[in-house]
Order: sequence, then C-alpha cells, then structure tokens
Amino acid sequence: MGGPEEPEISLREYRYRTHGGQVVGEILKEHGVEYAFGIPATYVWGLETGFHDHGIRRIHMRQQQGAAYAADAYARCTRSPGICFGSGSIGVMDSLSGINQAWLARAPVIGLFGMHEWDQSHRGAFQEAYPSSICNTMTKWSVDIDDKSIVPFYLRRALRDCMAYPPGLIVMGLTMRALGGLDREKLIGNVPQELTASPSRAQGDPAAVERAFDLLLNAERPVIVAGEGVYWADAGAELQELAELLSIPVNMRRGARGAMPEDHPLAVGGAYRADFWADADVILIIGLKLGAVERTGRPPAWPSEAKRIVVDESATDGWAPLPTEEFIIGNSKLVLRQMVNHARDTAKEAPQRSAWLEHLNICRQEYEDGLSQDEADYENSVPIHPWILAREIADFLDADATIVLDSFLGTTFITDKIKAKFDGQILDSGDAGSIGHGIGMGIGAQLARPGKEVFVLTSDASIGMQGGDLETALRYRLPIVYLVCNTDSFFGGVSAWFQGQVDSWDMLPDVRYDKMYEAIGCHSEYVTKPDEIRPALYRAFNSGKVAVVNAAVDSRVIHPWFESVSIRRGVVAHQLDVNSIPEPFRTYLWEGRTPEVEKELERIGVPRSKTRKRVLAYDVTPCWQRDKQPAKSGSDI
Repeated sequence: MGGPEEPEISLREYRYRTHGGQVVGEILKEHGVEYAFGIPATYVWGLETGFHDHGIRRIHMRQQQGAAYAADAYARCTRSPGICFGSGSIGVMDSLSGINQAWLARAPVIGLFGMHEWDQSHRGAFQEAYPSSICNTMTKWSVDIDDKSIVPFYLRRALRDCMAYPPGLIVMGLTMRALGGLDREKLIGNVPQELTASPSRAQGDPAAVERAFDLLLNAERPVIVAGEGVYWADAGAELQELAELLSIPVNMRRGARGAMPEDHPLAVGGAYRADFWADADVILIIGLKLGAVERTGRPPAWPSEAKRIVVDESATDGWAPLPTEEFIIGNSKLVLRQMVNHARDTAKEAPQRSAWLEHLNICRQEYEDGLSQDEADYENSVPIHPWILAREIADFLDADATIVLDSFLGTTFITDKIKAKFDGQILDSGDAGSIGHGIGMGIGAQLARPGKEVFVLTSDASIGMQGGDLETALRYRLPIVYLVCNTDSFFGGVSAWFQGQVDSWDMLPDVRYDKMYEAIGCHSEYVTKPDEIRPALYRAFNSGKVAVVNAAVDSRVIHPWFESVSIRRGVVAHQLDVNSIPEPFRTYLWEGRTPEVEKELERIGVPRSKTRKRVLAYDVTPCWQRDKQPAKSGSDI
C-alpha cells in the first residue's frame, strides 16, 4: 500500500516556498540593506528572487568588476555594508580588482558568489571555482557553503564582522544547493537582529589618555594626523573641538579628509605638510594606518624628532615599527571625547602657539602663491593644463558634492585643490591604485547620496576599461557627471621615461568619448579650451542625467611625482632600468629627501625643499610633434 499522496500546489505556492536565496534576502533586508550590485547568472538566480521578494533593489551592472566598485563606494558613503554578487568562476574572477580595492580601503563589503555543488568538484563541473580560496588573501574571512542550513549563521556573522573595526571585506561562496529549497526549522544561527546586542565601542585607558593629553597641551609645536578611523567613528566634531581647544594644526588623510573642513585655519594641506611639520615636537596619529602611501611614518616625509602618540581601535592597524610615547587602543570618537572633556576640566585657557600657527600660515601661503603663479603661466594653454582643469573643477562643485578620483594625472593636480567640507566627500582607490574604479563608484555614490552632486574625474584609460557601466547609470537614471581627463595616452607624460625603449603608449588621437556616449543617451560636452570648462560643467549637471565631459588635456605634462624624481636642473633620468638612474636621484626615488640626499642635491645646485620651487619639465613631446612648443609643468622639489 502506498503512502499518502502529496497535496497539489499551485505554481505561485511552489515559487514562494522558502529557499536559501529568500533567507539571504530576508536577513539583508532586516539589516537595512537596500541595494545589491551584480549580474544575474545561473548560479545566483536564487539570490535574485530572494532580493526581489524582500524589496532589495538589484543594480544590474554591465560587468562584475564595476559591481564590486559600486558596492565599495556605497559602503564608504553610508558607513554600512555594501553588497555585490556574481556567478561562479567568472563572477569571482571579474570582481577581483574591486574586491582588492575594497579590502585595501577597509570598506565593509560582502561579496556573495555562486558556485557548483561540492559533490561535483574536480569532476568537470560548469564554472568550477572556489571563491573562498581565491579571495582568502584579501578578506577578513571567506567561506564556501554547500549546506543550506548554515547560511544564516555565516551571513549574520558577516554583517557584523564586516563592520567591526577595522571594517573590511567578506566573501561567501554559495552553491545552488545552499540557495535551494529548505526547511526553516533546520536553519542554524538564524537569530533576528533585534534579539542580539551590537558590540559596544571602547574608550581609551584613562591614565594613558591623560598622559597623551598632557603631551599635547605642553608641546610647543604639536600636530594631529587623522585617518580612516576618525571617519568610521564619525568623530569629525570631536576632532575639530579638540584642535580648537588646544590650537593644534590637523592634517586629514583618506576618508577623514573633511572631518574638519579643509578651509579651516588649523587644517594642513597634504601638498605642503612635510615642509610645515618638519620640526613638530609632538604628533598625535589617530585612526591612520601607516602604510607605503604614508611612507610608513618615517622621516624625512614625517617629523624626525616628534614624540608620537598613537590612537587606534585596532592594535594591529595602529602598530608601526617606530618609537611611540603612548599607544591608546580605543574608538577614535570616544578617545577624542575623553581628551576634549579633560581639556574642559583642566585647561584654564587655550595655548596660543602663535609662532607655530604663523609657520603654518606661511607654508600654506607659499604653496598657494606658487600654485597661483603656475596657474597664471598656464591660464590660456591649449591643450588644457591639469592645473587649470583642477582649479575650474574645484571652484565649480557644490560644497556637498561627492568627488570620485580616477585619473592618474588629473588626481594629482586636483587632490590638494579640493578643500573637503565633510568626511567621506572624496573617494579614491586608496592603496589599490586601481584604474577604472570611478565608473562604478559613481553609481554607488549616487545611490548612497541621492540628489547630491556626484562628480567623477576619470581618464581615457579608465573609461576605456570600465565605460560600459555608463549604460548602467543611464538605465537607473542616476545623474552623475564623468569628466574624462583625455591625454590620448596611457599615463601621459610618464612615457618620457621609456622613450626609445618600449613601444608607444599613445592611443588613437582625439577620441571623442563624448560622442561615443551621446549615442546611447548621455548628455555630452567637448572641452578644448580653459574657458569652456565651467560652462560645460554647468550644462552637464543641469542636464539631470548621466553626462560625459570630454576634456582635451595636455599629454606632455609629466606627473609631478615622476617629475620631482626625474628632472633636476637639466638632469633627465628616464631609464627603464631603475639602477641606471644616476645618484642622488635613484635614492631620492626610493627614500625621499633624506639628509644625505639633501646634502648631495645642494652640492649639485638643487635648492632645499623648505619652500615650493618651480622647475621646467623635460620635453616629452612625441618625436612627430617636436615642432610644437614643449610644455612646462610646476613641481614640488
């Protein structure tokens, strides 16, 4: 005798039976997730229906690398998890550049990737790949899941861990079995968020905070350097309050730029900070990881004699092999509040530090005067000089605009021209040094900050790599302005280093990116002269749609960093073999202006770097254009 017959169910009832994708969607919705960036494909169709059923909007990108970049920008702008997803194998592989960038930028991104069932491993499975193994070196942790019952356990843990300081990336590989039909009673770790307490943030040790405060109070030439930890702790108000109470200049790095408005009298710009703080006696480094971009906090880029105070929420991120007076483990906002309260309780009046602040004003003014002279020299240059492009952009944008930097040449000229007004205003690729990230990041930023200006400074190289996602921005009606810093060359004037040693790095001349994207519906502008920049930006933003401003920028300008290394009083070092670069320039390339290098530079007639000097650039004009006037470029020596 047979058993009871299965009751007939409708197609709708069948569809709405619980499956792993719906569990994922339910948990993400519970945690406030609104968007997921990715491409629909076989292995993640369960995710697609789960997102749909719980009202999570899927932003379907043109390629998966852009999905990771968009999730990165969204996470950084909202200080909340950004979600990207993709299929097995190609979904993971295509996303790796964006995953690596998010990891190095400490962005709380969760990557959800499909994969084959485990019992098909090494048996010719379709799109066989292992997300956790592939991404293991650039995640907080990663896991591949074949057992549907443990999906809630790992996803809820991921949503917590990606935000725990330092925030970071987590990758989950999910087989079709893990995303398939399931019995809710068998789910493991599915405890609703409302029933679990969030991890509390810690203050610093009171005795250590008091000692650190006394060092700052009694210093003659103190300085504060604020990094990512200040941004993630939302500690801008406390940072500014402490700086004003103790009259301490502040340099802000990475996401912390704008935590105190960069036009504040106490703000120190990155372009002249090394000249300003060379003689600092106490430096508070708060929430900043001292990596290669920061020259690991070593002289001569950093003060050689200053006593160091380190405040970081992570003992690992805060550590560097440097002498340190105090190392305080604690949340940046809470530790700064401790110091502010201590100042109000104990300090009778604010230190004046008039000589130190006057030194800051002089350094700032010398830099600004030198920059003004450069701009005057290039005011009417055609093609447009990057200094002029940077000035026009910075002066035009709204104070609450989000600015994404994705141009090797243009970024260097604009980064100190922008005076950030709020933290998280400026987004870049950080230590990843990505190319093309701005296209997807603009999408994530506009969704995170709807109705605000989103401006992406991109390049011909970047839009060539990632430009397909402009169609994505059009499809979702996202008003983003992309300005293409078009030099018709990969890395512009840097190719001068390799003339006669490699094939040309040039692209086709005068590519009309504006016309290319006008054809699919973007607003377009073509800019060839300096006085055309602002009107073009005005029309682009007023169009209310995706806009491409194609700006013809002088390709003969060497990137200032390379120029500072390669050009000194007629000395040109453009060898492919670094060991062929003559001294002292080879040492300068790797070590900066050490006392030994400084002495040797002076011996051959190069002035000291106390103030900003201007030098002429080497003629990097291609041989077939040598009849034209070579360009000049200002540079910090």
